[in-house]
Amino acid sequence: MRIIFSVYIDFDKNDFESNEDFDKNIKSKSEFKNNYSFLKSRQEEYAEKIGVKYILYENDDKWKDYRNYFEENYPFVSKYNIINFYKIQLMYDLTKTYDEILYLDFDVVPLTTENIFEAIGTDNGIACKTNHERDPRSYLIFASPKILKEKEEWFEETGITFSERDPKAKYWNCRALLMESGYDGENDVYNTGIVLANKYHLNKLEYFKNFKQTLKFMHEVKNEQGLFPKFIQNSFGYDNETLFSFKMKTNKVKLVPLDDIWHWPYRRHVNFIPKKTKMVHVINKNFEFVKKHVEKQKIRFIISLHSFNPVYKGRMRDIEIGILSNKDRRLSNLMIKALLTERVIVGDNKPYEGNLYGDTIPLNNQPFFDVLESKYETWKHNPIGNVVSKSPQESLINFYGKNRFNAKASEVALKRYLNENV
Repeated sequence: MRIIFSVYIDFDKNDFESNEDFDKNIKSKSEFKNNYSFLKSRQEEYAEKIGVKYILYENDDKWKDYRNYFEENYPFVSKYNIINFYKIQLMYDLTKTYDEILYLDFDVVPLTTENIFEAIGTDNGIACKTNHERDPRSYLIFASPKILKEKEEWFEETGITFSERDPKAKYWNCRALLMESGYDGENDVYNTGIVLANKYHLNKLEYFKNFKQTLKFMHEVKNEQGLFPKFIQNSFGYDNETLFSFKMKTNKVKLVPLDDIWHWPYRRHVNFIPKKTKMVHVINKNFEFVKKHVEKQKIRFIISLHSFNPVYKGRMRDIEIGILSNKDRRLSNLMIKALLTERVIVGDNKPYEGNLYGDTIPLNNQPFFDVLESKYETWKHNPIGNVVSKSPQESLINFYGKNRFNAKASEVALKRYLNENV
């Protein structure tokens, strides 16, 4: 039993903390709202493609009750952090029904149809990305007392602190928690925008065990005199990722690291998405750029249909459907796989070779797809109109549905394998 879920809470402007970048938060809120349908549909489609249920949690009574509980019991925890604790709580709630769980931040856009449950797996630990590329350890370890004093004076004079969301803050916050608990301070800085886990490892993590005492402990560490330079301690917060790192180490839960292919952090200083990216985490909220990238990745095909006699020159042909192709095998491989799954007798470049002149359209001479689409209004009044539809998928389904061989199975298979790719 597997589940994919996300959380979307439409914050009111009064919910933002006074010490946060108000204009940035307002812009992010607007971008989420304007791109709600796009973000939800991409995650839904991915779940459908890999055959997994999808749930989007929003501003319902469950969230309101959880928020009210936090505000009453932990008033020092920001509303942003309450949401991030909430998503972890939902993971545990879902373990009552599901064995394997994939959490996606709402700004994570899947770009693949590959099944992450199969590709990464959950047997060896919790899969998550670490932020070692922005290694925070150098911030203090090699700093001289003079430099530290100068930094502290600068922060005091300006009144500026680096954000508790900064990986550096999370590293040193977790380091302090570990050292105060008698552990080696080394730790991983996690990005919980994508988390893949099973019931066993989540239970081993024991994230919410003694939760009240843990938050009290975090509060004490943040305010303990002289533990670290003041400008470091001022950045300590009560975030889910600091606690996640603390629990992963103290409870000896193994990490399965997600690389940039499965979790590409698209930040302000990054203006591209690598070709092999499977999931992009749109941290800078530039969803328009991602939309354009998704559109470019869509594969469009022109499909030509032709019948052949079941008996040719007195011999019965041994196939029901022939799939012709030349150098580009992307569609043909999918169709052959789909039809074989449904026990249709398929010919690969049979009864004719697809590399014969005119049987396939050369890659360097493809007519524009939108021109063909514009011809639909003309086509539908011709005899061929009973086959040609507004999409290649529908055309294929219509064709197979009007022929004798395995019509229903063909329809199901084609819908399954060609829904997004054509």
